[in-house]
Amino acid sequence: MHKFGVDIRNTQPGDAVVLAASLRKQDLDEVRACGFNDPVEAIEVSIKSSDWCHTAWDGEQIVCIVGLAPSGTVLTSYGVPWMLGSDLVLTHRRALARAARDYTAAMLRRYPRLVNVVHADNTVAVRWLSRIGFTLDAAKPHPKTGAMFHRFEMRG
Repeated sequence: MHKFGVDIRNTQPGDAVVLAASLRKQDLDEVRACGFNDPVEAIEVSIKSSDWCHTAWDGEQIVCIVGLAPSGTVLTSYGVPWMLGSDLVLTHRRALARAARDYTAAMLRRYPRLVNVVHADNTVAVRWLSRIGFTLDAAKPHPKTGAMFHRFEMRG
């Protein structure tokens, strides 16, 4: 479906490999700071754990994959939104900002609370999350790697 200036469709097998080959440096650093040596593995784990995933394309080039994974307990469930992208994220930042409103609203309809972490050095993602309405906590060390991450949250 062509929407928001990019083609957005359900994530397909193989999209993880395509994205991993062109992952933005800050996203690659974040994947590694989470303890993954192989970006394909990190992306595939994210896709498999998600309720849904969509891939944005610019022609034959991948822009990003966005997903929503379930977490928590029966009494305190929440959604874990995530996005990993190529350098084309910056090229399409306006289109993605428009899409973010719809996607965030859809995520909040499914889970009234959204929570995840973002690598503190991923300055583009930190600014983006703030701009679209997430609250970010002070950075704390990742329990596995010691890298600094901000917890971010939004409530519907």
